[in-house]
Amino acid sequence: MILILKRLRNISLESYCLLFVSIFTGLAINASDATLAPDYIRNIIQILCYLLTIVLLFRTINTVSRPKYFVQTIVPLVIFWLMGIVNVYSGSPQWAPLFLLEIFAFALTPDNMKKDAFNLYVWFLTLMSVAGLLVVLSFLFFHILPYTIVPFYGDNLNNNVYLNFYIAYLYVDSMDGMRLCGLFNEPGYFGTMLALAIVSESFNIKKPRVVIMLAAGFFTFSVAFFVTLVAFLIFRNCNRPLYLFVFVIALYFFFEVLPTLHFEDRMLDILVQRISFENGSLAGDNRDYIDTTILMNDFNNSSDIVFGRGFGATKGLGVSFKMIIVQLGYVGVLLTYGLLFLAGWKYSKNNWIAISFLLCFVINVYQRTNIFNMNYFLILFGGLLYIQDSKNRTKTSNLYDE
Repeated sequence: MILILKRLRNISLESYCLLFVSIFTGLAINASDATLAPDYIRNIIQILCYLLTIVLLFRTINTVSRPKYFVQTIVPLVIFWLMGIVNVYSGSPQWAPLFLLEIFAFALTPDNMKKDAFNLYVWFLTLMSVAGLLVVLSFLFFHILPYTIVPFYGDNLNNNVYLNFYIAYLYVDSMDGMRLCGLFNEPGYFGTMLALAIVSESFNIKKPRVVIMLAAGFFTFSVAFFVTLVAFLIFRNCNRPLYLFVFVIALYFFFEVLPTLHFEDRMLDILVQRISFENGSLAGDNRDYIDTTILMNDFNNSSDIVFGRGFGATKGLGVSFKMIIVQLGYVGVLLTYGLLFLAGWKYSKNNWIAISFLLCFVINVYQRTNIFNMNYFLILFGGLLYIQDSKNRTKTSNLYDE
């Protein structure tokens, strides 16, 4: 315990500011349509984010050295912010002053501080996983933790609800059964964060926090969680033919054979049905609808393909990446998402684990398109820096062993 406290004291104020802004950004109670807390809670969180971001900005703006890829990082973020002002389909321009402060504060933060903040964020996910597993055990077996029933965010249907245990939330409906959300607004969001954190540890199950996050991720019943981990295992071993062959066989069983089986356990049965294929796509993929396909086809035959129809043009039509293309256009997507991923590629530094992590992140953007916020900035760049640091520490350790 004393050693842990010493390590925490050695972490910079900048890292803590970055950490808490990232945590606050992702919490369900900070969502604009949250049902889990009153509006004044969200207002308090917004004020805290402003204060922490201003502190971070003033602490980093006068630093002598800039992060190595500062320009590559800041350019797509500023372009995205500018497009929110000049490229709006309806309504007023989205000036987003907090976002502007955040992108400069983040880009100016030294890389070692981003890495430390990411490591702390993974510990936060681990603690959230422990709380979530306690909630699941209580709900399924012991019935000792109190909870309230709250309408699912953005949905007032009686069969879509949160079970609010305060330390974690369960999402319950008549179709998907019970799914763990952690403190996020969706089980898929929690599953995505956990999967990327596990990937950043190279799926090393010798680490206790990886095992804990893996257990919590299972109870999210998130397709993204399982697909991300399977994709990483393929990427990591693609240069080993025997391993790749085994994974191909495993994938066939996972996606084709397993979903045809039926289990007495309802939650396990729900999971295997979500990973089955229907009409050429995953049954658990709820990001694409017939309306989005029709809109996309119309868009591709219009004059809007360069810079899109503007933010808000696809309101109410889902959040698949197709809808981002409709809003920003193909050039707009390249100048924002494309350049952001290029910056991530720079940070990968030819480290195959880092590149695999980046590819897993990109895969998730299909169904988690809202990556232009502090939470995802920390996951992407902090994760890549953490992987690089882990590689360097391994090399140093090997030198000492020799």
